[in-house]
Amino acid sequence: MMTSFSERLSLKLRKQISNKLNGLSLSYFDGHKPGEILSKATNDLDKMSETIQTGLLNLFTAIGTIVGSIIMMMYYNVGFTLIFIVFMAISMTLTKIFTNKTIKYALNRQEKIEKLTAQVEEAYSGRIIIQSFNKEDESIERMKQITDEVAKATRNTDFITYAINPAIRFINRLSQVVIAILAGKALIDGRLTVGGFQAFFVYLNQAAEPLTEASYMINSLQSALASVERIYEMLDEEEISKDPQNLEEVSNAEGNVEFVNVKFGYSKNKMLMENINFKVKKGQKVAIVGNTGAGKTTLINLLMRFYDVNGGKILLDGKDTKNLTRANLRSNFGMVLQDTWLFEGTVAENIAYGKPDATRKEIEIGKAMETLMQNRTSFIIAHRLSTIVDADIILVMKDGTIIEQGNHKELLEKNGAYAELYNSQFA
Repeated sequence: MMTSFSERLSLKLRKQISNKLNGLSLSYFDGHKPGEILSKATNDLDKMSETIQTGLLNLFTAIGTIVGSIIMMMYYNVGFTLIFIVFMAISMTLTKIFTNKTIKYALNRQEKIEKLTAQVEEAYSGRIIIQSFNKEDESIERMKQITDEVAKATRNTDFITYAINPAIRFINRLSQVVIAILAGKALIDGRLTVGGFQAFFVYLNQAAEPLTEASYMINSLQSALASVERIYEMLDEEEISKDPQNLEEVSNAEGNVEFVNVKFGYSKNKMLMENINFKVKKGQKVAIVGNTGAGKTTLINLLMRFYDVNGGKILLDGKDTKNLTRANLRSNFGMVLQDTWLFEGTVAENIAYGKPDATRKEIEIGKAMETLMQNRTSFIIAHRLSTIVDADIILVMKDGTIIEQGNHKELLEKNGAYAELYNSQFA
């Protein structure tokens, strides 16, 4: 039953994590490595499941045995039972001290394991780059350093987890010695029979070891609690805003796009963009240029509503994109990323990822980009300016702001930032 309970709990949490990951904004993934998220969904849940399967069942058994034994001890001698209860209270106080430390050490261990998982994922994904720049030794040294940190954190956690056993057992033995001395005197004085003495100590011994076991289980459950805290920390993360209830819809968009006084910042206290304004007519080709970090990708992310604006509005065919569902908005766009990513499956399945019902012929035709952009509004993030000289509109960005806009000829005549950037590439 306990195994079934723990596995069903793990399944439930994994489903919640899966749903949560699909509901989190890009800003969460910007701040967390894939390995860190992977560690929570695997290592932390496995630790929780393992502890619950054995820990809770043994804890319930131990508590039941202790309660039953104390009732029988009270029947034979109330005074000696109260002495045992005093020592039991000392044991519980010591257990509380240990558990406070255990959760602290366990959290540290899981964080180190998360760090290790992230490093393994990073080293594996970037193995070609590591090898091409002869960074194998540095990568190995980095891995060794993190592994040593995990070993140290695990050693500290294991010590504090297992040290509770001998500590509580010592207190139990001490209580038995004290009660044995007092009971021996009562036996000599005739206030206690030999049978009563023997029966009392049978139940005393029967309660002592489960008390040790209960203290250990309570302590070890803190490790599971530390893992659960980390999981719920992620489940409590703020999700992307809900889609509006009074929905508008854009079907087969013509491609008229307008940014009206758009304001945006990754942090509410620090704005990256202020008063972004431009208008694009259907079928036009828009190029976005600027140095690294200028805000080019951010502009596209806002257009696709991967992030919500902090002020102003973005219009698609005259409708505010905030009033559209994300699914409806994105169904009107095609997006070609600069980084290729292949999902599990065939190449054909990857090509048809955005259109699962595509025919084999559609998957195989391989239309050139120029053909695909015909009669479509296109936004192009450009690094080589020679590729966008025919663009209808060129947006020049710097520090999140559009500092110039116009076509190639107009911007060259201005002899400003675009002209400087263009001449630097073709000097």
